[in-house]
Amino acid sequence: MLDKLIIDYLPWLLSAISIWMNILMGYRKPYVWLIGLANQLLWSLWILYSHHWGFLPMNIAMWFIFTRNHYLWKEQERLKQEKKLRKQQKKLIVRDAI
Repeated sequence: MLDKLIIDYLPWLLSAISIWMNILMGYRKPYVWLIGLANQLLWSLWILYSHHWGFLPMNIAMWFIFTRNHYLWKEQERLKQEKKLRKQQKKLIVRDAI
């Protein structure tokens, strides 16, 4: 029973999550890669239950890509915040000098 539910219905959820994730990527939401990693966990479950081993290389690659992208976006956000802070500090220095 559980096998049939996973094999027959999980792909619908996987598709919905993948579509939602791609929409969020367009808005550059930093947490989107974490959603992708959760989705890959579900993909792994489906691959194991359905014995569709041809999807395994894609699944493994996506784990690496989503993890890498999560850390890249996190670093970019940190650098953007530092730049914003430096800009604010320069404004304060200039204002105090006047």
